[in-house]
Amino acid sequence: MALPKPVELPLKEDGTRMSYEELLDSTAATRKTLQLQAAVNLTNISGDERAARGRAGKALLVVAAAAAAAAAALHLGPGARAAALGVPFWLGYSLIESSRQGICSIAQAGAWDVDGCGLQYIEDASLASKIRAKVNNMYIQSVVVAGTMAGAFALLPLPQ
Repeated sequence: MALPKPVELPLKEDGTRMSYEELLDSTAATRKTLQLQAAVNLTNISGDERAARGRAGKALLVVAAAAAAAAAALHLGPGARAAALGVPFWLGYSLIESSRQGICSIAQAGAWDVDGCGLQYIEDASLASKIRAKVNNMYIQSVVVAGTMAGAFALLPLPQ
């Protein structure tokens, strides 16, 4: 059984390999840059997390459409139709908005993960508060949008 090859450290501009300490320093600098960008944009999740949330949100909207179609085909009552559409639509819409805005509920704990390396507390309490408010507004908006969609769907007359 062959041993795995050691991981090669990145090259520096002069063509030599970075030391492990230099790699850690560059990672810290990258993390700081990402945190500064996140602070300016009031975001608290990484690009990879945003992409994953967008994909999951779109999948849930497909589920919502299928559930709504099934509820209508089964001639379910208004409440059941609203629930069939509303719950997966709310989850999907929330994830898509989370992806679009770059925020999620970890803000409630005053945390962020803007570099994909794990949760860290936001040191600036004012910044944490602003991100938390943005997240709360996003969730309120998602409930209103999903509730409106579900209510409208529930009120649609079904063909006999």
